[in-house]
Amino acid sequence: MLCIYAAVELCIFCRARRDYQKLYQAAYFDALTGIPNRLSADLYIRQCASSPEITVAMADLDGLKLVNDMSGHLAGDSMIRDFAVMFYNSALPGAYAFRNGGDEFLAVFSGKDSRQAAARFCASLKEAVTRYNHSAVHPISYSIGCASRSEYPDTSVSQLISYADSRMYHDKYLKKRYAQADTLSRKEEPT
Repeated sequence: MLCIYAAVELCIFCRARRDYQKLYQAAYFDALTGIPNRLSADLYIRQCASSPEITVAMADLDGLKLVNDMSGHLAGDSMIRDFAVMFYNSALPGAYAFRNGGDEFLAVFSGKDSRQAAARFCASLKEAVTRYNHSAVHPISYSIGCASRSEYPDTSVSQLISYADSRMYHDKYLKKRYAQADTLSRKEEPT
């Protein structure tokens, strides 16, 4: 009789553990990409908020709406997943990367060389996307912005994220402006 109770308790324990793992995964990891989600980002930011040196990078996919409209949301989801893998892998080691929501991603670098780590991350991400685009059906373009506490002393992490976000949108604006100027110059060229 004791064996039956022990077996039942073991089953209950195993099921509870499996359910806990599923709930943990659902709470802290993005369902589409598998990388840590915004809740994970918020928790991590609270942990490193008092770090004297911290740098954040915000990235956003360019032209995702066009891919969704022209090729469907499955193609757009694939683009988000592929970029998430490159973003996450480029942040390692030494940084934490998150899907902030939609097609926005956040990387957080802490420690005395956080700015250099962010620069290495940006270079690695650019290289990964360039390699990806050589054979991609839907090439990836993204905009990115970084901000560091060394630039803005006594600034909260949320304010640094805001600065990085502004720089990201400035990058996006410059790309659109350059593309428009390029289109205009092609129209004006004599044939």
